[in-house]
Amino acid sequence: MDLVRPDSRLEKIMSKRWYVVHAYSGFEKSVQRALDERIQRQGMQNFFGRVLVPVEEVVELKSGQKSISERKFFPGYVLVEMEMNDESWHLVKSTPKVTGFVGGTANKPTPISENSPRSFWRLPSLKSNPKSWRRAAPARGSTATPGNARSSQPF
Repeated sequence: MDLVRPDSRLEKIMSKRWYVVHAYSGFEKSVQRALDERIQRQGMQNFFGRVLVPVEEVVELKSGQKSISERKFFPGYVLVEMEMNDESWHLVKSTPKVTGFVGGTANKPTPISENSPRSFWRLPSLKSNPKSWRRAAPARGSTATPGNARSSQPF
């Protein structure tokens, strides 16, 4: 008879780490749906947690009408909470419109730090006022002027 330690379930949860997956820009939601479907189809729910596309709702004025749209924080990237092993790596890597993992080597990606996902959850409050963003200085040799160059960083 096998005895299950009470903390073995906690160990399974703790073994999942966050990885950044590079996807074709504009296809992040499609990659998210495809990953969720493939995880279910392959029966690998134990190896995966959440699959997220960090977005925020933005109120825009179009023709004098307010409309709410979504804006991606990191276009071209999807966050995946997973336990890294050969099967889970292959499932993600072979998903259509996924170009690979960010960081590490081709066969052994590096997870993002433990505090990074928490900072993603706070991003809407930090980035909600795009008028407060600082403009980037143009690169040397660039023809861009400070008025038309914008930094992708809010600070």
